[in-house]
Amino acid sequence: MANKGKCQVCPKFSESRCSWCKLVFYCSKEHQKQDWPHHKETCTKKKYRLEENEELGRHLVATEDIKPDLILLKDKPLVLSYKVDTLEYTRNRICVGCYKEIPIEPRELRKKAKSGGHKVDKKQGSGLQSGNNEDNDEEKDDNDEESSSSEDDADDDEDDDDDESDDSDDEDNDDDEPEKVCLSCHLPVCSAPCSSQYFHKNFECKLLREAAASRHHQQQLQQNSASSSASTSTPLALPEPGVKTQNPGKKAGATSVSSLSSPVSLLESNSSSSNQEPMSLGTTCINTSCSRSSTNRTTSISNGIREALLRNLLYFRCLLLKHVNEGHWNELISLQSNEESRNDVTSLEKTTRIHTLIKKTLAEINHPTVNQVFKPDLHKLIGIIEINAVNISVSQNVEVSGIFPNFSMMEHSCIPSVKYYLVPCSSEKKNKTSTFFELYCRSAVKLKSGDHLSVAYTNAMWNTEKRREFLKKEKHFWCDCVRCKDPWELGSNFSTILCPLQECKAASVPVLKNPTGGGAAGATNSHEIQWKCTAAKCEKTCAAWQVKKVDTKFCEMVGKTKPSIESYKECLAKMEELVHPDYYLCCIVTHSLIQMYGHDTASVHDKALLEEKIALCNKLLAMIKKLDPGLAVLNIYASVVFYEMHSAILALGGAEVDEDYHILRNNPETVNLAKVYLQKCIECFKYEFLELPENKLKVLAAKKMEYLNLVMNSKRQ
Repeated sequence: MANKGKCQVCPKFSESRCSWCKLVFYCSKEHQKQDWPHHKETCTKKKYRLEENEELGRHLVATEDIKPDLILLKDKPLVLSYKVDTLEYTRNRICVGCYKEIPIEPRELRKKAKSGGHKVDKKQGSGLQSGNNEDNDEEKDDNDEESSSSEDDADDDEDDDDDESDDSDDEDNDDDEPEKVCLSCHLPVCSAPCSSQYFHKNFECKLLREAAASRHHQQQLQQNSASSSASTSTPLALPEPGVKTQNPGKKAGATSVSSLSSPVSLLESNSSSSNQEPMSLGTTCINTSCSRSSTNRTTSISNGIREALLRNLLYFRCLLLKHVNEGHWNELISLQSNEESRNDVTSLEKTTRIHTLIKKTLAEINHPTVNQVFKPDLHKLIGIIEINAVNISVSQNVEVSGIFPNFSMMEHSCIPSVKYYLVPCSSEKKNKTSTFFELYCRSAVKLKSGDHLSVAYTNAMWNTEKRREFLKKEKHFWCDCVRCKDPWELGSNFSTILCPLQECKAASVPVLKNPTGGGAAGATNSHEIQWKCTAAKCEKTCAAWQVKKVDTKFCEMVGKTKPSIESYKECLAKMEELVHPDYYLCCIVTHSLIQMYGHDTASVHDKALLEEKIALCNKLLAMIKKLDPGLAVLNIYASVVFYEMHSAILALGGAEVDEDYHILRNNPETVNLAKVYLQKCIECFKYEFLELPENKLKVLAAKKMEYLNLVMNSKRQ
């Protein structure tokens, strides 16, 4: 167990920890009491303890026997955002509060198209791609609505009088609709609560407000300086008796330089001025007197700067955490970063690129923190994000990326013992410090005292070579779990190929080229893999690059295969000439093949094909049980197999030709067996987000279950 840790309140290291959960450290009782309002929500008597060794670092170990599907911990994020590259995969905007997609309205498309110099047909506005013209956007923000509308009308009049009237009518109608942006920073939000969400309000929104205040402050200084120099060049007139004089260079109603408040710095985390800004979305603001001025200030920031901030929101929030919550910042920087293994050219170039972008963004918005972002600190921070951040899908196109302090202590294993999922905070829990999501971790399998709590960072449907390469590239470590050490991958044969010798064709499995880690001639990497024939008289070896070349060709072939029974069977036949029938790509194609059987008029009445489908489903279920017995990561994959299994069972029982339910009523065993697989299919979605497209299968399975229950109940009546 780790002997020391950073205090939750200050940067000091201490040996004293919470006596109940044994997970957090405090340097004094005063700091423990100070942190208790935050810590009490996650502090419970844990069924695990924190340990540390040289091989794994810090990790969690069960302290008692744990049943499956038992909640182990609830964790709140230190930082949460959508994934860095999320905006590359959707044309919609994403709410920075709840991370839901905000469809771009036709009015916004027409506005973007006009700024790019394109004429827009209102009937086709939803299909236009927006142009990026920062200069036009800045001019449009500086001018008022009347001048911009008159310019647009003039341009339209030169092109087409009819289109002018149509477009003006549409714009008048659309202007009545409130734009879905935060009033304080003009970043996309979908509702008023999202504009006050903890991460948005205290991070990027505060950054833009302070930048706008700083710019406004400098403009006031310049205006007062100009007026002061102008007044000093004009001779002063003697005041009339009884009339009070004004300061030289100060106009009536103007504010003196000494009375201007200095711009708020992010170094001051508890700033009183931030509470005076309007934070809600809609027609009502917390402070209506400053809503128009603050909105005008932030709109002066170009759309290009906002786009850069939105595309790198995770990095900005991590950097701003230091100025928002110092305790959370200390937790963040204490996490593992693997800096010693991230000195390669790719990692250094990534750090340089992100550092340049952040510095440029802060410089253009003229924020005082521009000189407080240093490349070595950023390099470490990027390493912490890469190693500890977890990505979870919340909708079809959006993945959120977060760093959770307790979850980060869990080690990786390609056979995970823990499943995790996000849970939106209930309305009762949502407050000024609400992070919107919490991470729940449950035991996926039965654990014994002393077993390690582990999660999977990779795709369980990859073979050993792909998983290890991904972990080394993205997480900067080589995996040595039980599955990666086993050449047969626990009997799944996911990496097994056939010996290239025509006279042999025995199974060939991956083994370490230099198992001892040193001493072998020509071995430059102790983790390098080669494939070795298992036949005693052969022992033919294949280099990793040769197997990768074949695997790449197979991946391309699978991607180009048309979805049909004949095409999938032909693809499997070609692959099985060089690899084992249970090779991971063969299982992926088989998974697609079972979804073809029984869904057309030719195969639905073919008993041989239906029996073959059931055999393939059983084969896939046996493979899933070996690789992920607790369905921690393969739950969606397994749900399809369960549903197709029930479909084949009913089809064999004659359900497809059973118009009056006579056959099903007289075969309760068949119906009950189909219901078992339907129930397993539904349980696979127990902790999944409803917005995910995969949940359509859950709805379909639930309706089918109701149908079968109705059939059986009608028999009793």
